Amino acid sequence: NYVVTDNISGVTNLSINNYQNEEDYISDLTGIQGFTALETLNISYNSLTTLDMSANTSLTYLQCYDNDLTSINVNANTALVELHCGGNDLTSLDVTNNTALTILGAQRNSFTSLDLSNNVLLETLYLKEGDLTSLDVSNNTALETIECFSNSLVTLDFSNNTALNSL
Repeated sequence: NYVVTDNISGVTNLSINNYQNEEDYISDLTGIQGFTALETLNISYNSLTTLDMSANTSLTYLQCYDNDLTSINVNANTALVELHCGGNDLTSLDVTNNTALTILGAQRNSFTSLDLSNNVLLETLYLKEGDLTSLDVSNNTALETIECFSNSLVTLDFSNNTALNSL
């Protein structure tokens, strides 16, 4: 039911991935803010509905796909290099402060637009099987791979993507 903060403040890697352990699904991450040195977090295949990582500012890798997330807060995670949040119920995703992102996996969600204009280091982008109606990656000149099929895209601007080798 509890952990002494001194015992967790130095933890840098935490994996609570419940791929086939339905009886062990995690639905609440109360106390995650105590993991102040956390760099890598894998909480995929659980039943989380909200995720606030604002206190975990050392985070560089977050994997939280296949939960029931309707909101995710990574605004304070400016060191975040990889975010994998696909297979959730997100209707919006704000990664404008995550300027270090090189990989974003946000496929199978319900947002219709995504502002990636500040994510100029982005190399890989997975947005397939969603509800996107427009996508502008013209500022993301480092992009090498984009998967955005099975959306409702009306516009796709990748005019400046000279590094692109997979679309």
